[in-house]
Amino acid sequence: MIYATHHAAALLGAALTAAALLHGKAWTRQHPRAAVTLWHLLSLTCLLASFGFLVSVALPALGVVPALGAIGRGKPSMSQLNTVEAVALLSAFAMLTLVLATYAHATFRSRRAQSRQRLLLDLVAHPQQGQMAVIDHTAPLVYAVPGREPTIVATTAAIRALTPPELAAVLAHERNHLSARHDLAILPFAMFRRLFRRAPLSLAVHSEVDLLLEMCADDHAARLGHLDPLRSSLEVFVDEERRAAELRGERLAGQALTARRDRLEPGTAGVRLGVPLLAYVSALTFLATTLSLYVLPL
Repeated sequence: MIYATHHAAALLGAALTAAALLHGKAWTRQHPRAAVTLWHLLSLTCLLASFGFLVSVALPALGVVPALGAIGRGKPSMSQLNTVEAVALLSAFAMLTLVLATYAHATFRSRRAQSRQRLLLDLVAHPQQGQMAVIDHTAPLVYAVPGREPTIVATTAAIRALTPPELAAVLAHERNHLSARHDLAILPFAMFRRLFRRAPLSLAVHSEVDLLLEMCADDHAARLGHLDPLRSSLEVFVDEERRAAELRGERLAGQALTARRDRLEPGTAGVRLGVPLLAYVSALTFLATTLSLYVLPL
């Protein structure tokens, strides 16, 4: 059971690191790109360690890859496994099938939503100005529609509410979403959210990664010289979201936008690199441990 024990330890370590990321957010706000990468590493580790744990319970004397090879050759057969081993093996392949099917479904839903969005834009949008499509709407909104024909959509209210420098800053932010393919970066977490619909943790992780990707795009726009107009444009969107929330009778609104705006304020305290470095080393250690147990004998 030494293989299963090590997989369980890697899974627990990755889960604890992920929990620490959710509660200790200060450094992730200063290093959003590193934090997004770390979330992907931890998620991959949890998946691989979970699958490896189940396979190792079923075939404790082998690593995952040798065990899968033995199963492919029909040795051992299911009749040679005891009840616990058979249940563990079936659970491993059921988990793998469920994850792959859910990821495929999340990808399909994303592509279908993009297609619908482009179809609607063809019907209601004004003639495009470069890469930007303009639609009539009373709420100031600017967002990106990724895919084969990437488009940035802006409402007439947004164009009226934003100054030209602010609009240029927002467009730089959205272009980074498209060029960096942030829609693909969020897909694994959309899959987890769909897989664990009733788990608050999956929603919290999805929201956190989504916010970090927004911050990555903010940093890109700031590096292009749009820092001040980007900050003032976020003020416009924060005020609008709060007004809309008041009309709906909601108390809390604009928290993500406020977090993005606050981190762009002058004099925002930086975070020492030791914390993200420690998180990276931990995540890579857990992932390397899991991967080694897939191919190497102990």
